[in-house]
Amino acid sequence: MNKIIAIFIVTLFFRAGLCQASSDYEIQYDPVGNNLFPGYDNAKLVVDYFYTEGISNSERYSYEIIVVDNMLMLSFRSPETEDYYKINFKTKRTLTKKQTASLSSVLRRSRMKQIKDGMPRPYCSGNTREVLIIRSKELNIAGGLFYCGLFDSDDTKESIQKQIQSEEKETSSIGGNYRAVFDLLDSFFIEKKGLLKKVYRTQ
Repeated sequence: MNKIIAIFIVTLFFRAGLCQASSDYEIQYDPVGNNLFPGYDNAKLVVDYFYTEGISNSERYSYEIIVVDNMLMLSFRSPETEDYYKINFKTKRTLTKKQTASLSSVLRRSRMKQIKDGMPRPYCSGNTREVLIIRSKELNIAGGLFYCGLFDSDDTKESIQKQIQSEEKETSSIGGNYRAVFDLLDSFFIEKKGLLKKVYRTQ
């Protein structure tokens, strides 16, 4: 399942010379297959959140958070490169009743909807990309967002954040409060903070 999702998926880190402003490009959206979760046809809820970040196609790490009913599956991957240590982490556990209730509540209040078909394709190798796929009786979402940009050395944090938010909004194929869903799922991945501390060779 992870390999299938990873084909499509993938929002923070850019260096000068790697990207051009999004207004120079027509954003492409790749189609999404129907059978993304083989073996889970009878599940009442499937949520898949995938995140990847890097400055090139090879210099990037990714993690994935999957919920199938009350089962939580987590993975984190980074390659062996000049900047990264190789990490291949996987685990799964049962969601608590509180976590299950929180997810149900956030999904209900998020008012998410599909606003464009497909997954947005980054137009530069240095990109950060997020994808959210949901299959339930109430929701059928398969979309994502990314940003690429040229940041000058004299850009302020405020101007960079404004550009990031603009590109995320421009590229997103889903609407509603998806960020609340991302944040909640991230909170389930309690090992992620420690993994991120280990991934970089130099801090």
